[in-house]
Amino acid sequence: MKDFLQNSVRLNDWFFRLIHGNHLVYNACWEDPRIDRQLLQLTPDSRVVMITSAGCNALDYLLDSPAEIHAVDVNHRQNALLELKRCLIQRGNYEDFYQMFGNGMHENSRLIYEEVKSHLPCYARQFWERRIEYFSNRNQRKSF
Repeated sequence: MKDFLQNSVRLNDWFFRLIHGNHLVYNACWEDPRIDRQLLQLTPDSRVVMITSAGCNALDYLLDSPAEIHAVDVNHRQNALLELKRCLIQRGNYEDFYQMFGNGMHENSRLIYEEVKSHLPCYARQFWERRIEYFSNRNQRKSF
């Protein structure tokens, strides 16, 4: 059974890479979660299952203090993005968070990552170990 599951995961990863490559698909959500929250009327008893996307909406839903939010996505990279956002928010420095995700770069992105990486799940840490330079002003791209 273990071999079957490992082969299934490999096949799923191969198929996903075939379609999407090895990239994050979304780095920001464009839906308006305020409208969702009005419609959903989340309470402390609410349990939410949602597509992770860039994680923005899941983080916004926390404003209503639901009992649980389960963010799932076919692309594990999206969950790694949500986990990085979660850790940076818990770190408590809004300016650094905004520089990385609002402006798309931070000159100290590597140092900030080093501060939070031990709080990331293993899969997210493995993803960001090779990609934290997305936020560097030395990156080939204009910004994250």
